Amino acid sequence: MTKTGRAAFARRTEAKSRIYRYEQKVVAEAKLDKSRAREFQKSNVAWGFFESLPPSYRNKVLWWVMSAKAEDTKDRRFKRLVETCAAGKQLD
Repeated sequence: MTKTGRAAFARRTEAKSRIYRYEQKVVAEAKLDKSRAREFQKSNVAWGFFESLPPSYRNKVLWWVMSAKAEDTKDRRFKRLVETCAAGKQLD
């Protein structure tokens, strides 16, 4: 590692370390909160498509929705997920 790299590594903080899903050693199964889960299940087409997807993909996108810090971001991501599933597509 270069001198600059070692200096950057020394400045890191624990609060900013291992914050991304792929960096975490134990990744629990992601779940929607009860109100969002009920809303998702009301859309039979979207829910049916979502349930047909592989568990690893479902866990990944649910984590993406629920990992947002702001509620409006969670709402926006959730809405996008439902609309995309209703169209029979996966999120990119």
